[in-house]
Amino acid sequence: MKDYNGGWHGQFAENHSLVFSLVIEQEAKEQFLLKVFHQKKEINRQSFSLDSDQNFQVPIADGIQFAGRYKASEKAIDGFIQTMVFQYYLSFSNNKKGRFVADWKPWTVDQLEPTSVYLVIDNGEKDQYEAYPFFDEARFTGTFAGDFQKNKEEILFIDGKSGLSFKGLLMDKKIKLSLLLGEYLIMEANLESFEGNIPQGHDYAPAISRYEKPQKRSDGLSVRSLKNGEVNKALLEAMVDSITAKKLTYTHSILVAKNNQLVYEKYFYGYHPEMPHDMRSAQKSISSAMLGITIRDGLIRDTRQPLYHFIPDRYQYTKKEDVQKDKITLHDVLSMSSGLDAIDYGLDRQSAASEGAYQSTPDWTKTILEAPMVNPPGKEANYGSGNPHLIGVVVNQVIPQPLNFYMNDQLFKPLGVKNYVLQNDRSGTPYFGGGMYLTSRSFLKFGLLYSNNGVWNEKRILPKTWIDQSFQKHGFLANDSDKNEYGYFWWHDTYEVGDKKVASIEARGAGGQYIFVIPAFDMVIVITSGNYRNGRFWQPELIVEDYILPAFIR
Repeated sequence: MKDYNGGWHGQFAENHSLVFSLVIEQEAKEQFLLKVFHQKKEINRQSFSLDSDQNFQVPIADGIQFAGRYKASEKAIDGFIQTMVFQYYLSFSNNKKGRFVADWKPWTVDQLEPTSVYLVIDNGEKDQYEAYPFFDEARFTGTFAGDFQKNKEEILFIDGKSGLSFKGLLMDKKIKLSLLLGEYLIMEANLESFEGNIPQGHDYAPAISRYEKPQKRSDGLSVRSLKNGEVNKALLEAMVDSITAKKLTYTHSILVAKNNQLVYEKYFYGYHPEMPHDMRSAQKSISSAMLGITIRDGLIRDTRQPLYHFIPDRYQYTKKEDVQKDKITLHDVLSMSSGLDAIDYGLDRQSAASEGAYQSTPDWTKTILEAPMVNPPGKEANYGSGNPHLIGVVVNQVIPQPLNFYMNDQLFKPLGVKNYVLQNDRSGTPYFGGGMYLTSRSFLKFGLLYSNNGVWNEKRILPKTWIDQSFQKHGFLANDSDKNEYGYFWWHDTYEVGDKKVASIEARGAGGQYIFVIPAFDMVIVITSGNYRNGRFWQPELIVEDYILPAFIR
């Protein structure tokens, strides 16, 4: 393999579709058939039966399965395509003839645009190697390559996110790279040796800077046009021009709701309303909501209960290492003040259970709970993803159904959210620390749920008391340079607009994923971005303070 170390580059021969259609047909009362199609060609079929609870699991390819349920009373099927890293929610449409149809986009895009592919091969020695593909298509966050194998002149590896596999035929000064679903060839490219830096993404058509009314869609969002004199449209146009000119870098979407109505919606870099975006740690606010739902359902009494009341028996030994651990409450975990050495940044040392530390271990929960206490519970807040992970463990312990279905039934379905992807932890359970993919409009609906004290479209999803507790300022984040005040996985900040100070409660994620809830002006703002490597994760705050708030606050 040493002869193939280095960079390789090529073009996929055709811009093949990356959309797969799943068709389920009912053959008998409890017997069904799953067919998988690509570009109208059937590529796989599997028969399956329902269990006593009307649930089923059916393989799609090695490492990919669909875990679903049939609701006979509704004549409906939904469920999750499960891979090592992701769970893609699918809700099947019913043609009323026993035939159910849904589309799956493993890389969240319809097709690669453009079709360039780069392959970096490292550590090649004898039959050992690592191979990492990169794409000019920058709208999905890349593959998670692993399971590297070699068979004579072929190298094989898998994308752990989507479950799609790669096969490379090693040739004289060339590599023929194939992308497959199971044994089915999706596309292939001839790669040649490449030196230099891999480009940082394709330039997509720029957005129109002039104001346009958001489109009405069947997602429950109310939309309206901004009236003349209601907003400084020139300032919004200047914002778009700055994004197009890359003075404001890698902004992917901006949505503004005023008085519960979507009044501004722009997408950039090829993104659009139907494309889920990686929300990173902004998902933590959704994780907080899930604990609030268990309290609503009477599964947990309140946040004063001890954390270890809900920790599985196999981890109970960890509290014997320090008596302070037994005093950690759910409130402490939700406010990032558990006291555990689970601190993601801001230290001059490596935290025992920072996100990077525990995610490199086989049992994330074990690593977090074994971390030493660095403060008494409730004394000092330090931002760390281990805390929301523990909330996920707690929720999973008390609910009556699998966590993915509970999240769907109790939060996403009431919000009318169908197009989303969950990220797993090592056990295959949805990870509460971050990494969920949501469309920007779905993310906005979640912000509006909190802005409306837990009510969405006249239906109560969360108790008002939970919204109040979540938005309350429970302390300062000691490890954050800005020392932001913090709620239950919600940030607090203040912006200056002229002589006004505007308070904002925010969900925040790496790379610039934000919800801004601004109660004084009945506004909710969503911004998604791709500033993962340039240090400009804070850019949405600048956009809000310099453009959006001055445009709307007269």
